[in-house]
Amino acid sequence: MRAAGTLLVVLLLCLLTGCSGGTTVPIATWTLDAPGVHEIITAPKHFDRELGDHEQHFTLSAHTDVPTELRGQPVALAIPYFAGRATLRANGVDAPDLDASSFETYRAVGAHRFLVPADATRGGTLDLVLDVDHRWTQSAWLDTVPRLAAANGGGDYALVATFNQASADAALAMILLVAVAYGLIFLADRRRAAYGWFCLSSLAGAFYSAFTLGLMEPLVGSADGYVVGFTVTLSAISAIMFTGAIFDHKPSRAWWGLLVLWCVIALFKPGPFAFTRAPTPIAISTMLAAGGYCVRMLVLAMRKGRPQLSAVLATIAWPIVCVLALDDSASWLGMGELYHGFRGACAGTVVVAVLQAAALGAELMQSLHRADALNSALEARVAALESTNAEVANLNEELRRQIGNRSTQLADTLARVGTLRLPVLALEPGDVVEERYRVVRFIASGGMSWVYEVERVTDKKRLALKLLHGKSSGEALARFAREARLASEIDHPGIVGVVDVDMTREGVLYIVMELVEGAALEDRIADDPPIAWSLIVLRQIAEGLQAVHARGVVHRDLKPANVLIEEGVDGPVAKLVDFGVSTLLSEGVKAKRPDDVVAGGDSRVTRAGRVMGTPAYMAPELAVDGTPLHPSIDMYAFGVMAHELLVGRLPFRDPLFVRKVHGRSIPPPPSLAVARPKLDRAVAEIVDRCLSLDPDTRPTAAEAAAALHDAPAEADPSSMPSVKTAQRA
Repeated sequence: MRAAGTLLVVLLLCLLTGCSGGTTVPIATWTLDAPGVHEIITAPKHFDRELGDHEQHFTLSAHTDVPTELRGQPVALAIPYFAGRATLRANGVDAPDLDASSFETYRAVGAHRFLVPADATRGGTLDLVLDVDHRWTQSAWLDTVPRLAAANGGGDYALVATFNQASADAALAMILLVAVAYGLIFLADRRRAAYGWFCLSSLAGAFYSAFTLGLMEPLVGSADGYVVGFTVTLSAISAIMFTGAIFDHKPSRAWWGLLVLWCVIALFKPGPFAFTRAPTPIAISTMLAAGGYCVRMLVLAMRKGRPQLSAVLATIAWPIVCVLALDDSASWLGMGELYHGFRGACAGTVVVAVLQAAALGAELMQSLHRADALNSALEARVAALESTNAEVANLNEELRRQIGNRSTQLADTLARVGTLRLPVLALEPGDVVEERYRVVRFIASGGMSWVYEVERVTDKKRLALKLLHGKSSGEALARFAREARLASEIDHPGIVGVVDVDMTREGVLYIVMELVEGAALEDRIADDPPIAWSLIVLRQIAEGLQAVHARGVVHRDLKPANVLIEEGVDGPVAKLVDFGVSTLLSEGVKAKRPDDVVAGGDSRVTRAGRVMGTPAYMAPELAVDGTPLHPSIDMYAFGVMAHELLVGRLPFRDPLFVRKVHGRSIPPPPSLAVARPKLDRAVAEIVDRCLSLDPDTRPTAAEAAAALHDAPAEADPSSMPSVKTAQRA
């Protein structure tokens, strides 16, 4: 934008000051002398046919009178546009070219202003001789009339030369900046194809400004014409692709045939005396065709509705370039200088950069407005979701309460019933249980239940259905119902959730639970899992026990078979299952420690003196009748399971519970630090405390979870080998 402002200021200054002018003397008639050629020419004139397509030297000579007001003063022979490298002698004295470029190697960049010293003008006449190196076609094109003027070249010369130079500088700087901006956006999001096409079109188009300034001559020499012809053609085709991407229209691949045609013609017409006449018309035709395509797409879009401002700004840029480049196009096609040396293509490039910057800004503003609208809508959605989540939480709590009440009623009723022989309800895939759950497949069986994977009919959610079967006592039936009650009261990711409990019309009790895609921990222990993996699983088990104990429940049958493991994205996920023999602890009983509670409640189900559990994981104090149940018995089982998982074997050859029942001596617990010397000390100490023979010294689940959470990992928590879905029966 600053470059565009500078260009505008320069033009205004030229118009206000330079164009007022001073005396100028046009010199249209010159004598052309070259090997085998001597003739009088009148500018504007092309004489490349007379000279032929080969390098040579020629001269243009003229005789002119010096106006009275310019005599005795330095004057300039000014040529607004001439592409040949030339030197001037005035009355035999060398006249330096004040506007010559240091980049010129075989051609001139355009404007010439030869300074004639004051001594040469005192006589009132000048004999002028232009020595020209004929190195390419346009060095024999004298399309603007040389004129004798003041040293500044006259106002019109200053305007033309300044405009061409400033517009080329501004175009090169601005189009590269905009191209970089669009290119970075495209690289950040490859889905924005339009940005990529505009970046390519801009970078290719920048070569024309570089050609106008002569910057390419030192790099590629006389091949710069072919480079700029190729890039102009590529820029035009890329502009077509850019416009098509804006309006979601895929242009024909035939457009690329123009670039192929240009390359073929350039291949068969090499050299600086060929590219002006041969491939150049293809490049200009492609440019004009691109302008027409852009106009057509814009008209079609306007017929369908009002296009976005950014699309309009981006689309009209190329047609504007085509209009402003008419002088450049006419000159390259050999039609002469339409505007006496003014070149508008670079100014058109400046317009493209400005419009594209404006389009980018407009699109940014539209994006901001859309973002504001989306943020407002999102805030409303979040508020609605928060309200919905609160309702869902209330509904879940109510559902858990209803499941608990129903389970309690079933447990109380079934506890009074004697031995029953329940009907056998064997399910097959496709069967529907109570019109709510469609059986997918059989998973596992246990002593008194079968487990199936089912699909809830209403929402297709996959769940696990645990179905009671066979001959069972009323107490066993009650324990089955209590499992649903206790599990439903604990809402924690480490507990297998219960979503329904009911009885079929055949009189068979069932529980519907969360489906765990994984296997029991006992199946994983045999695979010798990594230490880091084991520590993660143990921490999650401790966190699950913490939630269980916080609800006043003792699991009573914690063992690897009752821990299900599924492999998540971030590693293993452990879930506790099977609360059939769990005990609900009474509240408000003063105990030895703050977290101590004693057994009570549901006495018909967990009768005093009844021993339930798996001996290897049962605390030794349970062998004594009347021992109050306490969370410490779960922590003993946790210690046995942790030792088995980390060492690969049980800590005691004979279960301590069995030894105590038979009155045998109780050996001291083994030290985990000795078995695993590299294990974190805090972890080893917490596991050893869990195995303590004194229940009062065992840690709480919260203490175990904290120690395992802070333990450093010795290896990556890699997932164990895939095991088929399991659900404990």
